[in-house]
Amino acid sequence: MRSVRLVLTWGDVQLHPLEAVFATEPDVDIEKIYYVNPVGENEYAELGLIGGDLNRAEELLEASQVVKEFEVSDSKDGIVYLHYAGSEYMDALLAVLFNHAIVLRWPVEFTRVNGQNGIRLTFIGSSRSIQEAIEDVPSGIDLHLEQSTQFRGDPHSDTSLLTPQQWHILSTAIGMGYYETPRETTQKDIATRLDKSEGTIAERLQRIEARILKSINF
Repeated sequence: MRSVRLVLTWGDVQLHPLEAVFATEPDVDIEKIYYVNPVGENEYAELGLIGGDLNRAEELLEASQVVKEFEVSDSKDGIVYLHYAGSEYMDALLAVLFNHAIVLRWPVEFTRVNGQNGIRLTFIGSSRSIQEAIEDVPSGIDLHLEQSTQFRGDPHSDTSLLTPQQWHILSTAIGMGYYETPRETTQKDIATRLDKSEGTIAERLQRIEARILKSINF
């Protein structure tokens, strides 16, 4: 049994419908999909994670014509339930999962590679079934192999404490001296470097720090 981690990127095509919803809003990102379920024809129900300005995200979701229904977690941690109309490429990519004898390890993480939107995902299955699935990835989506190993470990564990976007923000903050004593930079400086608002950086650093602290066993 093998585990293969891939990054899929795309250029001008649209994979996830929320890409268009959040395209003009730099302070809102899709970070993870915890699970997505087909609903009827060309519709999906999703449990996901949205980062950034959640109030602005709710405004954009409310105004979107592709989002049929949504609810944001009361804890304001960015967890969101979504029911939306799919896209041609999302239909084709999910067909790869459903048409081949492979298992997708959730969650799926959103990332950016060389300025292109992308997702990081892991397939588990036999070498043959994974190879057949990879060959069936639709044209227009580029595939980058990150790791291929024998599967070991707990299939339910989430080994990624932070999303790629959160790691990027954290590493930028560390590199700029935000966690030095005394501090060598400010949240405003970090926001300028990352082309985000100061409020967004403050919220994301707070969420990053909370996740790290919760992961520590005292």
